Amino acid sequence: MGKTMMDGKMVGGKISLSTELRETSLEMPPRQDAEKVDARDADTPDNWIKRHGAMVRLTGRHPFNTEPPLKVLQDAGWIT
Repeated sequence: MGKTMMDGKMVGGKISLSTELRETSLEMPPRQDAEKVDARDADTPDNWIKRHGAMVRLTGRHPFNTEPPLKVLQDAGWIT
């Protein structure tokens, strides 16, 4: 069987993946863009960057090093 190579492009809300077994694609979760600058960034060099308030801050306020809440990743199917 020849290799099926997918280039990872988004088509119809799904991303195509490379596999030797079968054509595979994963549905992407809806976008969740940030709408405002987080008040915790008011007196940092990042006081102009909009950030999603649910992000878990790993290193305090600045520099911004975060990860999404585990439940959000699970609900999205681990697509990040």
